[in-house]
Amino acid sequence: MSGSRYLVIHGHFYQPPRENPVTGSVPEQLSAAPYHDWNERVTRECYATNARARIHGQNGRVSRLLNNYQHISFNVGPTLMAWLAENDPATAALIVKADQAGAIGHNGHGPAIAQVFNHVIMPLANRRDKLTQILWGREYFKKTFDRAPEGMWLAETAADVESLSLLSKAGIKYTILAQGQIDAIRPVTEDRSAPWEKTLSPVDPREPYRVYWGRGPHDYVSAFVYDGPVSRAVAFESLLRDGQSFLSRIEGAFGDRESSGLPRLVNLATDGESYGHHFQFGEMALAWVIDQLERIRPKSGDAINVTNYGEFLAKYPPRMEARLVENSSWSCAHGVERWRSDCGCHTGGQAGWNQKWRTPLRDGLNWLRDHLSFIYERTLADLLTDPWAARDAYVDVLASDYDPSEKERFLAQQAKKSLSKAESLTVWEQMEAQLMGQYMFTSCGWFFDDLTGLEPVQNLRYAHRAINLTEKYCDQDLAEGLVAFLRQAEPNDPAYRTGEDVWDKLVLPHHLSESRLSAHWAAAKLMGATESLGQFKYQRFLEADGQSAELDLEQCRVTLGRVTVSDPRLGESPRICLAHCPIGGESLRVAVFRPPNGQGPGPGQTAGSAPGHSSGPSSPKGTDNEFPASRFLSRVRENPDLLNDPAAVVRGFVDPALAPEIFGLEDLNPGVRKAILTDLVGDFFRDLKAYTEKSFNLCSDILVKYSDSHSRPDWLSRFVFRVVTEAKVASFIQKMKKGEKINLSKLAELANEKETAGSFQNEPVLTQAAQEYLATLLNLAKTPGARPTAIREALDFIAFLKQNRLPVDFWEAQNLWHALVMDGQFLGALEREPRQTFRDLGEALNFEWPTSP
Repeated sequence: MSGSRYLVIHGHFYQPPRENPVTGSVPEQLSAAPYHDWNERVTRECYATNARARIHGQNGRVSRLLNNYQHISFNVGPTLMAWLAENDPATAALIVKADQAGAIGHNGHGPAIAQVFNHVIMPLANRRDKLTQILWGREYFKKTFDRAPEGMWLAETAADVESLSLLSKAGIKYTILAQGQIDAIRPVTEDRSAPWEKTLSPVDPREPYRVYWGRGPHDYVSAFVYDGPVSRAVAFESLLRDGQSFLSRIEGAFGDRESSGLPRLVNLATDGESYGHHFQFGEMALAWVIDQLERIRPKSGDAINVTNYGEFLAKYPPRMEARLVENSSWSCAHGVERWRSDCGCHTGGQAGWNQKWRTPLRDGLNWLRDHLSFIYERTLADLLTDPWAARDAYVDVLASDYDPSEKERFLAQQAKKSLSKAESLTVWEQMEAQLMGQYMFTSCGWFFDDLTGLEPVQNLRYAHRAINLTEKYCDQDLAEGLVAFLRQAEPNDPAYRTGEDVWDKLVLPHHLSESRLSAHWAAAKLMGATESLGQFKYQRFLEADGQSAELDLEQCRVTLGRVTVSDPRLGESPRICLAHCPIGGESLRVAVFRPPNGQGPGPGQTAGSAPGHSSGPSSPKGTDNEFPASRFLSRVRENPDLLNDPAAVVRGFVDPALAPEIFGLEDLNPGVRKAILTDLVGDFFRDLKAYTEKSFNLCSDILVKYSDSHSRPDWLSRFVFRVVTEAKVASFIQKMKKGEKINLSKLAELANEKETAGSFQNEPVLTQAAQEYLATLLNLAKTPGARPTAIREALDFIAFLKQNRLPVDFWEAQNLWHALVMDGQFLGALEREPRQTFRDLGEALNFEWPTSP
């Protein structure tokens, strides 16, 4: 680094845990449409685009792609990074690569810093949870970036002295604070006796500070105080509308300190989502500023050193000490009250709304946490050497995504003795309950304006899962204890009287018991929708060989089988399921009960603790612990009326003490339910399509003439036209998704028909399929044998899309084309004609040629 001006731009990239506590998968969120959920949407708008930010040349074409993460300071929360690693591994890999490349360019100091694990407000946590949040955040960072973190982001920058002391003891060198979190400064001295200088205005953000937490010479954490005005302009004032405005504002923040000989640091910190999600193309404004400062400006001698906090701290240690405003944050003028009281901070809401519900929610979860902790410590005292040290070490299991070898290693290190299967299950249930106990304090649950919002409800679902895993280890009704607090909370939404309504309507119906999970398997098997079970991340449905049978009666379909739901977090849970659905699909019913074969209780259950569980072994009548599915269905064939009461059928066949649980379509997860409903109505729509298409073909010429003469056909004709056109669209979508070769002339006819049919109802799905198809062609271009054909077909397909005005996002295709350009072996293998076609393809994708790395 040269000169005296330095710039650090920090992005706090974070999404809360959104997964269903049982399945581990994020459910569909309609508000994020056309994407599946908000993680997916924000990734496309922000996280992925910042890893491949476009820089445009003078002719408006893309000249190069820049990985912004390499040049800024950033943290990616563990809950988000875990989701990216599974759902967008390419972007996750680019983020890790950016840290590695950034360290090379900044004297070994990578741009990534850690984050407290799941974004809890640290001053409101107890000491034990603070430590776990820090250690989990640190160790997850190590697993991700293969190095120890120098800095750590505190959720909402909320800080207290105890949290800073734990950061320091964990080896964290620095954190980031807001200007208002410092109320006094003084020079760093050995005896630390200098008087405090009260800051009458916000503290100067152009240098780092030491914040001491103890009397020892090393009892401190360094703190960077971000520039409030510039950061607010980025986050709230549309400063990212263009790169030049952004750069000019940065330059104006340096001020004049040259006479003192001190370096001048401008550092700003915002939610990373500002760059692309909150402000469209914000990542491009950021990339333009980086490109100007690192590639263009140095040639003019007007240098601003783009650096990161770790490198700056190593070069310029703090010369001033700062005094922390205890229990302060960056997003609440009242300290940390936003996360426990009706302090007045909100995101808009509606007139007359209040946030009084925050207090009983916080108090109730604190109460639950304390009871979970007591049960945890008491239950594991005889199994683990140090239960609390084991909880801190559990992050290794989490980071491995429950790898069996990591779980074995965990038990080998933490257990007092060799554990039985039942004892191991106890350990895993308690560890997962503690994980849920951390998740239920995710800060987003209090940040917004109503208890019925997605975020507080999600926190309560984690609380319910913790209760479900723990209740068999205590005599107290933990759910009722929590609900007693929720009754004191009054939601703003008039559809809910108290928090108890929120619990009953928005939390309990979403819980998936072991029996309910098994019902998904039976329903999907019966309806031929087993592919829909792929939406469950952790559950594996293992059908017992020779212990299932299916039956097609005149009036209904029936299946009976034995399934074991395997979950790597806990274990296995066997069930027997009887499912039937009348022809025509008026209803679907699944009866589920635990195999009466003497096996012990499944995860989260004890013998006799819930409906469907007996207190001891029993066997199907007339059998020896064997499940005779075919003989059972023979009885149903002889007397179909038995299916009018599937519970009675089961009770008449096995021990009456086993009361089956009954589930219907309404009890299934939306994805599985959608797949089954599609099957139920499939025959009807196939017949309708055939009849409508026949009618359409008889009058298509007339309808086309309507369009040609600029006349509008009557509503019935338009309806018929739309039905047939949509059916054709669906057919093309399926072919595109499978990567099958597309007949462009037929697709052109479809595009012309659009003029008569009006906008396609499923045009977003069509454009998404077209994007995927184009990506398939570009991926085929990597294969030598398919290369020339794939390149030509991709070019022709783009021309077709533009000619017929089908709105397709070429972003992913641009990424793939650029990656091929950067691959020297690929270009070297292209012969002259394919090379020119490939160049034409780049121009069609709005790239300059050649593209520099």
